[in-house]
Amino acid sequence: ISITAPGDGDTVEPGFDVQVEPTVDVGEPDTGLHHVHLYYDGNTSDGEYDIVYSADEPWTVEQDLDPGEHTVEAVIANADHSLTDASDEITVTVGEGAGAGGDTTTTSSDDPYDY
Repeated sequence: ISITAPGDGDTVEPGFDVQVEPTVDVGEPDTGLHHVHLYYDGNTSDGEYDIVYSADEPWTVEQDLDPGEHTVEAVIANADHSLTDASDEITVTVGEGAGAGGDTTTTSSDDPYDY
């Protein structure tokens, strides 16, 4: 498996997309096909991950990652969710995101007619 986007070292915004290229067919676990688990910051044992069922379209990261540097690891999993040895890992920097640190102007006035 390889992570084809984003690139290793890229800066991304929260809710970024991950594109994977597995070496096996992937699908929903009830099909008997493999699927891909996406782990963040080395947390492969804590049970929290995103699941990718299709390599045809990017997967939008659902985890709430704080701004800063994070690792993203893609691991091919069997239909029963047991992990294989096939994996790839990248490091990305998550930015502040839209709306954070933006230019916000507010005004107030005691004049009800806003003169």
